[in-house]
Amino acid sequence: MQTIETMEQFNEATGNYEGTTCLFFVINKSQPCRAIEPMLIAECDRNDIQILKIPVDNTEFFNLITKYGVGILPRYLFIRHGEVLYSTYGRTSQEVIREEIKKIGESK
Repeated sequence: MQTIETMEQFNEATGNYEGTTCLFFVINKSQPCRAIEPMLIAECDRNDIQILKIPVDNTEFFNLITKYGVGILPRYLFIRHGEVLYSTYGRTSQEVIREEIKKIGESK
C-alpha cells in the first residue's frame, strides 16, 4: 500500500498502471478506517491489486474526492484505466472484500 501525499504521486501511480487499483480514502486517525485497512491490504495483495491510501484531510485531493463522490468513510473503490469497477463505503469484513474483488474479476 502506498500513501499518496500529492496529486503528482497519484498521477504517477495511476497513469501507466495496467492493473486494477484500489483507492482507499481515509482519515488516518479514524478507527473504522484503521480497522478495515489490514483486511483490504490482505485481499488486494493476494490478488495483485495496487492500493493507494488517500487522506481526505489533505486539501490537495479536493477534486479527486469530489470526482469519486467521497462522503462517508472509510471509502474504497476499484479502478482500472480510470474507470470505476466497484465502489463502497463503511465498515465491512474480509469476506465481503474478497467477494467484491471476485465481482470485478480480479480474484486469484
